[in-house]
Amino acid sequence: MSDFVSNNYPEFLFTVFLVVAFLISLSLPSAAFTYIMAVVMGAMAGRLIFFRQHKTLLPFVVVVIGFFIGFISGARFGSWKILSILFILSAYLGWYGHEKGYITKPY
Repeated sequence: MSDFVSNNYPEFLFTVFLVVAFLISLSLPSAAFTYIMAVVMGAMAGRLIFFRQHKTLLPFVVVVIGFFIGFISGARFGSWKILSILFILSAYLGWYGHEKGYITKPY
């Protein structure tokens, strides 16, 4: 099992994040909280992509896509189109803010 996880960690993390995002999305009580969570998680995805942009990026993009699919799948409230736009836009803004220096590391 350990060998499988170490060799195929993007697929394993894709599945884990898909399930976790699905459960988080199911637990949100309204569309407003779902939209806020989409913005927060998108900004975190943009930060992750920024810090990994000069290294191996594809496995982390796969994990972010898994989280995104799980989040959209579990969203009971709100439109999936609006959630998609908010997630992608906030991921871009998170990446752009780090790229231009508007957002810096806390340490």
